[in-house]
Amino acid sequence: MYYLRILMALSAVMFLCSCASSKRMMKLSPFNESSTVKYDPAAVNLWPAFYSNGSFTSAAWPIYDGDERGFAVRPFFNQDGKEYSILFPLTAWNPDKGDGWVLNTYWNKRSYGSVPFFHCGQTWGYLGPVFYSKEDQFVYIFPFFAQKGSENGWLFPLYLYGWSDSMKMILPVFGTVGMYYKTKDSFHYRALNCFYTGDGDFYNHSVLPLYYYQKECDKNILLTLLGGREWDNKTGENAMINIAGPIFIRLNDKEKPYTGVMWPFFVYRSPSEWQVWPLYSRNSWISVVNYGDQNFNILGPFVFKSEQEENKTLSVSNRSYRAFLFFSYDESYSNQELMPGFDGVECKDPVFDIFMKRTSSRMFCPFHFGVEEYNTWNERDAEFVKLGQAVHGLEVEYSIKKSMAEKKQEEMTNKETQEKITANQKKIGELLRQLNLDVAVPESSADISALNKKLYDSYCRKTTRYKFGFPFLFDVDTMGKDYKWNFLLFLARGDKKKDQESFRVMEYFYNYRRDGAETRRLIFPFVITQSAPEKSRLSVCWRLYEREDDHGKVSGHIFFIPYGKK
Repeated sequence: MYYLRILMALSAVMFLCSCASSKRMMKLSPFNESSTVKYDPAAVNLWPAFYSNGSFTSAAWPIYDGDERGFAVRPFFNQDGKEYSILFPLTAWNPDKGDGWVLNTYWNKRSYGSVPFFHCGQTWGYLGPVFYSKEDQFVYIFPFFAQKGSENGWLFPLYLYGWSDSMKMILPVFGTVGMYYKTKDSFHYRALNCFYTGDGDFYNHSVLPLYYYQKECDKNILLTLLGGREWDNKTGENAMINIAGPIFIRLNDKEKPYTGVMWPFFVYRSPSEWQVWPLYSRNSWISVVNYGDQNFNILGPFVFKSEQEENKTLSVSNRSYRAFLFFSYDESYSNQELMPGFDGVECKDPVFDIFMKRTSSRMFCPFHFGVEEYNTWNERDAEFVKLGQAVHGLEVEYSIKKSMAEKKQEEMTNKETQEKITANQKKIGELLRQLNLDVAVPESSADISALNKKLYDSYCRKTTRYKFGFPFLFDVDTMGKDYKWNFLLFLARGDKKKDQESFRVMEYFYNYRRDGAETRRLIFPFVITQSAPEKSRLSVCWRLYEREDDHGKVSGHIFFIPYGKK
């Protein structure tokens, strides 16, 4: 086990260092999706032979790249900040962290070693098959012997033992012949197929497979080959009666009694829950026909109807219909209220959605079509977010005040709560004036509902989301003006979110990105176009042909010969 721990630790270190190189390699390329699109008149696109955009340069990608954090000549050398490697993964190190490795030898501030020969750490280590732990005073000679002080140990394959003032234990390693175990509160004796155990108000004993007896507080259980019984020790009332396993079983549960005859062929719990398997069942059992108050199916999913209410507090309900593989329909509905306080959490994203309704259909599967409805906040300014938080805070203080009144809390505590309520009301009044909202400052919890409704009517809209597609052929997901789609997985794909947009054909042959008013196109090979307000640039093989328009001033290169004026 300790060898496995060492190998896993070393593998993790090597993986993390390899990540530094691979992340750098992908980041310093023209296809890094996390980079910001910026107009750069000095950008050169001869990728993969050469690419430069001012912040980094790569040549013969991925062999060479360089930026302000370092450079790499793969596979010979890589530097990214304080991470260095030579002929990775043979050698890597970080002088600031004080860790690294050379071949199978590694070191860090807490340990050093050479796999698989030795490891020396602050708390544990090993030398060949000998493993030791300084903290636990533990010595282990793989796999035959282990000793932890005088408390416990083993000698494989003979015994395992533990001994202290509160616990005594001796048992074979395989634990099948016999065992002796005893603590202050429990005991366990076993010899072959006989055992006797106890723990406080619980004890049991058995000679398997002849019988098993258990007593727990006032409950008794007796199981034999011919049947069994569970009963109350005081009243003698039966909780369970069994005859030869599945032949007959009766559970006298007050809330959910259970009767089974030749289980699972006949089972009865209540008039609304029983089955004659495999022909018919009432509620939740698998059979040819299953019928319940809110569901119905024939042969499981082939013909299916289900309606259920999942959460009465949020009024979430589901409805499903199916007919073999030709048609399916699913609907979920929620009438959650959209509150501007966001449960007291500051919302950094100016669009905050609450799911309201979802429908999903499949006709002649696997084509699918789905519609989802959301309540969505409009773009909001900082004052609106502060107002929502203040309203939520006031609602909390009103709740605390009501609770204190019911429990008759001290007057000082009530005074502190009232001061917080007054401060919140003052803040809400100022924000309402800034937002030009003609609403009274809430004087009670009921007034808060009226204010929330006013904010909802002024700042909220309904948004519909459509999702449809055919697996492995195309997939489309739209929500308002935003969208995301792909055709034949990555043959072509595009997406748009607010003022950011992208479109790709075979990932690298055509790549278009827009960030606000600035755009960039990469056309394989060696073509780059850029645009910004009153600026545009086209470059083919860098300066083989280049044209730049900067506020009406045209300049560029033809066969590396410049023309125009900047």
